[in-house]
Amino acid sequence: MKQLVAALALLAGWTVPNAGAVSWAASDAGAVTLAAAEVGATSRIMSSADDYRWAVQPSSATGPTGRDYFVYDVRPGQTITDYVGVTNLGGDPLTVNIYGTDAFTTPDGSFALLTADRAASDVGTWIAVSTVTHTIGPGARVDVPIAITVPTDATPGDHVGGVIGSVSGEALSGTGQRIKVDRRVAARVYLRVAGPLRPALQFDALDVTYDNPVNPFAGGGAEITYTLRNTGNVRLGAGSEVSLAGPLGWTLGTRDKELPEVLPGSTLTIKERFANIFPAGRITATVSLAPRMAVSEPIARATGRWAVPWLLAAALALAAVVVTIRIRRRRR
Repeated sequence: MKQLVAALALLAGWTVPNAGAVSWAASDAGAVTLAAAEVGATSRIMSSADDYRWAVQPSSATGPTGRDYFVYDVRPGQTITDYVGVTNLGGDPLTVNIYGTDAFTTPDGSFALLTADRAASDVGTWIAVSTVTHTIGPGARVDVPIAITVPTDATPGDHVGGVIGSVSGEALSGTGQRIKVDRRVAARVYLRVAGPLRPALQFDALDVTYDNPVNPFAGGGAEITYTLRNTGNVRLGAGSEVSLAGPLGWTLGTRDKELPEVLPGSTLTIKERFANIFPAGRITATVSLAPRMAVSEPIARATGRWAVPWLLAAALALAAVVVTIRIRRRRR
């Protein structure tokens, strides 16, 4: 496996921003397959203060099939027909609006859907619901036909969204005012359009800060912040290793973690903090990523900072001045 490394030197007390994007892409994108690891499934049951409780899930003409998501491999121009089931789990009749929209990854790594005031531009526009508005009795379920029509010019790769069951109403704000509230539950939609896959990750930013301790013999805190962007056309997760090294490669700390899945076009920002890092001079932080794919090449990036015990340095400088003065006086 190849490894891509970039370095940035920092001085204690400074923050040095991104020194240029570092990216990774599969060398043979058409032959790469993605490990379909799901991250943080959206809740399919909603409960409100008004005792409105409902569930949204993939279904059939005769009821739920046990699927958690709508998952399809499709080709441009293809139409998929399916059903979405909406169940009223409350004790009162419930009026639900059903529609599709696009998904994205939030900067903290959560799976999210566009809010109602944002128009879909991708898979959300491909989803057609036979009847949008349904009033469902207590304990009852409706299984609603849907059609997903893939445009003939759809781009290859992953297109992700959701089928939403929305209940609108009013609620009291903290100041006692009545406000309109849109409560939504969704079942995820994962489509992979046939064609060349182009998995690629990019570092958009890499920053390191170091907090100098008051006690020059104590350790300070170092915080590494990095932002990843999925510039490819498939969903990507990654294993991450963040390491801190002092002068001559002396290891100060390491941390491994699995990063959440990032949808194409989305970004993910990660912060890692290391405590009790002794201010021994230049510190280099390296972030290495191994994308979760059948064929993968790790990517890495590094940044550095000088961790200097300024109070101790000032004391040594003062001592040097005193010694110099004394020597000069003796020579006189």
